[in-house]
Amino acid sequence: MAQRGPSKVAHAFAADATTDDAIDATRLASAINEFNASGADMKTPLVTWGYHHYFHGPLDRAELDKLAGDRPVIVWHRSAHEVFFNTAALKLIELDDEFVKTLPAPAQAQIKLEKGHFFEVGMLSVMRQVSPYMASPEQFRRGLEFSRTSFLKNAITLACEPGMNFTDRAMQDVINSVYSPDETPFNHCFMGIGPEFVFAFDTYWDADYQIHVHNNGDAGMSLCQAWHRAGTCRQHGAAGPCHGQ
Repeated sequence: MAQRGPSKVAHAFAADATTDDAIDATRLASAINEFNASGADMKTPLVTWGYHHYFHGPLDRAELDKLAGDRPVIVWHRSAHEVFFNTAALKLIELDDEFVKTLPAPAQAQIKLEKGHFFEVGMLSVMRQVSPYMASPEQFRRGLEFSRTSFLKNAITLACEPGMNFTDRAMQDVINSVYSPDETPFNHCFMGIGPEFVFAFDTYWDADYQIHVHNNGDAGMSLCQAWHRAGTCRQHGAAGPCHGQ
């Protein structure tokens, strides 16, 4: 549990699938107390990854406030698609009602500020503010180098990331510096969103590529089904209403 970059990284949740909420709350409280005892500045957040509601029970801002008090705490969900903040962390990062109101409607719909819960697009919309507290630039680079090694070991030849995950140009530059050298034996790209993604989907579909889609939620599945129907209609020469059915 050494100090790393701008935050304290703690393993506060059991790696195995425990269902004892009391044990996990005790682990988190112990990590917080240990960090407080180290004399760390109160503006330095404790960050922990590994929490999952199926394994560890419910979690929200009020529970974190009870455990951490004035110590900022950031709990990154095991899926990496969600993050929880206590009140001190929200104040530190300046995530409040006024800020949330400036975000697009899809992001606002996936933010539960009263619970300190940001998920999917809601989480992605605040990563520029949050990421400096979650990992230093050097940590981020080491993570990329680790993943590059994993790609090589598993004979992966192409990796694509949703472009909206990395809207910050500086972050894209770091990714490109690790993944793009000529000696790297795999290709990497950022996928477009909205019309750009539909164009890419249609292009590969029409070229008879087999497309595998990772999807979250009913709305995402509906979009995939619509693209599939449209592609099938084009293949069979149908037009007009077939595209939207």
